[in-house]
Amino acid sequence: MNATTIAAVLAGLTSATMISTACNKTAADATEVPAEPKGDPVAAEHACGNHAEGACGAGDADATAATARTFEILPGKFAEANFQMTKGSKVSARFTKGSAEIAWDVHSHDHSGGTQIHDEGTSGEGTVELIAPDDGVFSILWQNTGNTATPLDVTITLGEGASIHSWMPAQ
Repeated sequence: MNATTIAAVLAGLTSATMISTACNKTAADATEVPAEPKGDPVAAEHACGNHAEGACGAGDADATAATARTFEILPGKFAEANFQMTKGSKVSARFTKGSAEIAWDVHSHDHSGGTQIHDEGTSGEGTVELIAPDDGVFSILWQNTGNTATPLDVTITLGEGASIHSWMPAQ
């Protein structure tokens, strides 16, 4: 994705002002997440490529406190839940009402900007569980690979040592 396309995506987000002021990176620095992992068509970009504490709406008390969200995901767009986790902590995400064109993954980013995929699949309904292999921020991303918008209801269950870091798009 080029800088012009990324800028257009940012402009379309309802919380673009909060995102642009919270993030230290420019649209040209955005990190692709993931770039077609294991042949799956999941390819989405974080609004700013930054999961640092306080970035991408993480400072929004309403966004971090909620453990359930409802999304309307447009074609080619994504929704994402990000978690701060200690090694061995558990997160479970139940999602429903999505179309069959939902591709999802569980991922994390290393300090060099690389992305590690921990699990992935395709389904508009299901449960994804993650046990953190290390301390850090982990994400579950749902992308609409279809041609029509799809709803998606997400409910998060947090184990001890896990908390909501942020939601994308932020409300």
